[in-house]
Amino acid sequence: RVKNGTYSRTDEDMRQIGVSAQSLRDAAPEGVLEGTDEIKTLSVAYGNVALASAVELAKRVVDQEQRIKKLESIIEELLNKLQ
Repeated sequence: RVKNGTYSRTDEDMRQIGVSAQSLRDAAPEGVLEGTDEIKTLSVAYGNVALASAVELAKRVVDQEQRIKKLESIIEELLNKLQ
């Protein structure tokens, strides 16, 4: 599971909202960048991850719509047989 929420940055005195790069790395490793600093700070490529997520979600919506239409057709067919 990808952890999300608000967090305090360690390099600046500010709070932000986002996802944990460490937890995102398990789900979408290509969406996490590793820094060249000595501790290899992780960061999230938010635009890339958001676009890929939106495309996957759209695919699932299309699939769900097709399944719903098929089920509605089956229900209509069964109701017509009952009449």
